[in-house]
Amino acid sequence: MLQKSKSEDIKKNCVAARENSERRRAIFDQTFQFIGLTQANGILIEVDRITLNFCGITREEVIDRPFWEAPLWQSKETRAKLQQAIASAAAGETVRYEEDVLGAGDTIATINLSIKPIKAEGGLGSTFRFTWLKQPHD
Repeated sequence: MLQKSKSEDIKKNCVAARENSERRRAIFDQTFQFIGLTQANGILIEVDRITLNFCGITREEVIDRPFWEAPLWQSKETRAKLQQAIASAAAGETVRYEEDVLGAGDTIATINLSIKPIKAEGGLGSTFRFTWLKQPHD
């Protein structure tokens, strides 16, 4: 009897976790801004569909990799600036600046990038959000 109760609890917890994950993904993918999450070291752990579509890439190409290695960032200087911004967020600072980013088909867009520290279960990380300042152009 006790074994059956534990098994039912495990099943309920798995269902609840899956539903929570699906709700979070639905909210995440319905934004009109680019949004994502990194670990404190800049490893991308979550990204929305709008960002992926703009870049013309899949989640598998960027998840579990440094965010500054994503194809959005056009130059070594741009990547270094982002890497420093993520380090500042990991130290507790909110960072905002404008940047030109590169999308699929060599589309360029000017964005307002905001990187904020977040306290997550696994430690400090950061969330980023982009808003369009100038619509994408070739």
